[in-house]
Formats: sequence, structure tokens, C-alpha cells
Amino acid sequence: PTNYCSSRGNNASFEYIDFVGIGGISNATASNNGYADFTNQKGNINYGSNTIVLSVGFSGTSYTEFWKVWIDFNKNGTFESSEEVVSGSTSSSGNLSYNFNVPSSALIGETRMRVSMKWDATQTACETFSYGEVEDYIVNIGNSSRIALNNIKIDGELTETAKVFDTNIYNTFSGVTIKMK
Repeated sequence: PTNYCSSRGNNASFEYIDFVGIGGISNATASNNGYADFTNQKGNINYGSNTIVLSVGFSGTSYTEFWKVWIDFNKNGTFESSEEVVSGSTSSSGNLSYNFNVPSSALIGETRMRVSMKWDATQTACETFSYGEVEDYIVNIGNSSRIALNNIKIDGELTETAKVFDTNIYNTFSGVTIKMK
């Protein structure tokens, strides 16, 4: 969906998002005037445990900044509270690592991720606030969940590519059966 709500900081001249790293995205920037659309950058994330690295840029004095990250797991164009994967605060300009889980209920494929950094208070996904910045990206959920195999049967059908979630894989050459849920 392209009808996501808007969110931005009205002033990003004192503090701004200066780094986002996730699933192959390594985006170092300066101030983007409160909002940046980086949906041309795509990161691959897996079901289960993932890590995102974020950092704040300060033009002078450091302030307390609040981070929030949402991923639209159900691809409905809305960042729901259950889709919030990061919540934290810092007054450091160093890189911060946050771990989060992608639930098995998340839809496979590309979807929107929103990174928001707000001065002095927590934010919502669809908020315009006084100081800070918001950046949007694309993440590809479950990209590495697909494996390429030769001459395998999945639930009785011969195929060359298998999706490894909730399926049985039979290796007909060695008689080995692998069950994955």
C-alpha cells in the first residue's frame, strides 16, 4: 500500500536520524528536514530474531531522543501498536542496537518500515512533532526463508525451490525426511 499516514518532525536542525542499519541497509545521512522517503532502500529480514542499528546526529548539544520503529507486518497500510518493534531513548550519538522478532503471522515479502526519532517524548506512528525526524524504508520479510534444492519433493510434489515454513521435505535419493514447522 502507498496510503500510509504521514509523520515528520517540524525541525531537524538540532537532532536528526543519522544512521539506520538493517538487513543490508546501511544508510548514513544528515538532516532531511524532518522526513525522508528511503523506500528505494530494501532490507531483508527473517522470521524470528533480527537486529536494527540506529543513531542520532546532533548539530551541537545532545538531547534525549525517543526511538520507535514499526513494520507493517500485515501489509494493510497502517502501523498498528502490535507492529511496533523498537521503543527506547538515548542522549548518545553512538550506534544503538535493538533486537526484535518478526512473528510467524507476518506476511512474506516487501512491506513498509517506519523509523521515528522524537525529542523529549514518545511518539505515535502518525504524528507531526516539534523536533526530530522520521524515515521510511522497505523490508523484505522472509527472504532467506526460501532455499534452493534440487530434486526434492514437498508434500509429494517434485520441485526445485522449497519454502521452508510449515512443510515437509523429503529427499528421495537418500530416504531422509525433514519436518519443519
